[in-house]
Amino acid sequence: MATVPRLFDMNITNPNNKIQSLRITSVFNGHYNHTGNYQGLNSLYNDAYRDYLKQYFSGDIVPDTLIMNSGLHDGVYWPNLRRFTKGAQDAASFWAEVLDGVRRRNIVGPEVIYRTTVATGGYARRLVFNPNKMEAFNGVFLDKLRQFGVIDHVVDHFDMTYPWHYDNRCNDGVHYGRAPAKMRWRDGEIGHQYFVDLMLCHVLLNLLCAR
Repeated sequence: MATVPRLFDMNITNPNNKIQSLRITSVFNGHYNHTGNYQGLNSLYNDAYRDYLKQYFSGDIVPDTLIMNSGLHDGVYWPNLRRFTKGAQDAASFWAEVLDGVRRRNIVGPEVIYRTTVATGGYARRLVFNPNKMEAFNGVFLDKLRQFGVIDHVVDHFDMTYPWHYDNRCNDGVHYGRAPAKMRWRDGEIGHQYFVDLMLCHVLLNLLCAR
């Protein structure tokens, strides 16, 4: 698969052992419509989007693990910390309600991992989702999730990406995971690297497999 779409749901089987399989689902959180942008946590005020998320936790089988994050889209939508704090409060309350609903049915709920937002790189350091703003937003949402007892683990992807945010050698400004290519990149040089996202994969796998 060359590109993972914004809505992704697939069963993956070990080709060497057919009884070993897992389901991976990814849901875009930047807008309640996966073709849109720049809504972030405000998406959770959309009834249809909330219902779409709830369906994954309404049956007898629920995910083993939930990896969530706020994102750069929040840096665009929310103009200041006061308004974002209200959005973060309501988002944490929503997820607490969803997970409490699982437990009330005597079903083991998922372990929840919060992955903080990346630090933007190159030219994007000066835009509306600049690192100073996103570091503050990360902290607020993390505090709200803890307040509602939602999360079990934190992966600080902001700190992990910050050392590479000064130029575009590992990012196009806001995305780190673009595959390497021998082409002229954002800074005018040829080629770029994507080991930052590979590093994140190893961190998440170590966390998931440490149980």
